[in-house]
Amino acid sequence: MKQQTEALKIIQNYVSGGADRDTAIAKVTELLTLPPQITGLFPLGTGTVEFPGATA
Repeated sequence: MKQQTEALKIIQNYVSGGADRDTAIAKVTELLTLPPQITGLFPLGTGTVEFPGATA
């Protein structure tokens, strides 16, 4: 999430006129690669089915 926050700050800075376009595009591309990686952070057997009421 820290990586996402930093990327979004740079993109927001570009939209506000403070960063260059190429850097903003690189950060957008970086953000697009993150969702497939997120599922690997949650091992099988650790979801809401296995721990009802313990996770949300």
